[in-house]
Amino acid sequence: MAVTLRQAVAPGGVYDLPKVSYSDSTKLLIKELIKEASVSAQHQRQIERWVGGGRGLPPHRALTVPSQAPAPPSSQSPTPRPHFQTKRSQEAIRKMGLYEPNTHYVPPQPKYGPGSKERCQELMAFGREGAGSHISTIKKVPQEPATPSTPTDRFSELVREMEERVVWLESMEAVGAGQKYRGLIASQLALKFRDLELLDQERAQDLAKAERQAVTIKNNKE
Repeated sequence: MAVTLRQAVAPGGVYDLPKVSYSDSTKLLIKELIKEASVSAQHQRQIERWVGGGRGLPPHRALTVPSQAPAPPSSQSPTPRPHFQTKRSQEAIRKMGLYEPNTHYVPPQPKYGPGSKERCQELMAFGREGAGSHISTIKKVPQEPATPSTPTDRFSELVREMEERVVWLESMEAVGAGQKYRGLIASQLALKFRDLELLDQERAQDLAKAERQAVTIKNNKE
């Protein structure tokens, strides 16, 4: 028959855990961690009791504080009573001063006063007020109708323009800048001389046409 050996069990049964001995450095480390984590005073005292009693550190759920239940309302809000509006008498309205004129009322300025149309036109045309006031005072100078120039007038005008350019080039030659404008003046003179030739041809054609008409009229009379 086998002999069963019995072992001594610590007081409190198998659920009684042995005490833990924390070193001084471990306790100091726990205090530093508590300080850095900004643990509340209640949790801090609870941890100190666990460490001082030689027990293991509590789990996270053991440190949670049950949330406080909301306090019930002290008293119920009074139920509003229905308001029955009564008709006021004329005497009561008069005593309240509702028939008296309002002396503190200042009527606003009219939105569109005199000259608002002109100001609006100036804003749309010039972008600011008062910009078109000086324009209305300016009178337009009547322009004379341009008379069509006759070939003779155009011929004389071209000759005068050519003479003006020659005189202007001579003045530039006198100040030493003639070489700069000599080519430009020469080209302008050539163009105007070409216009003179065209006018001369037109005049010759008109003269020949007039001579032929005169001969025809003379022959018809004979």
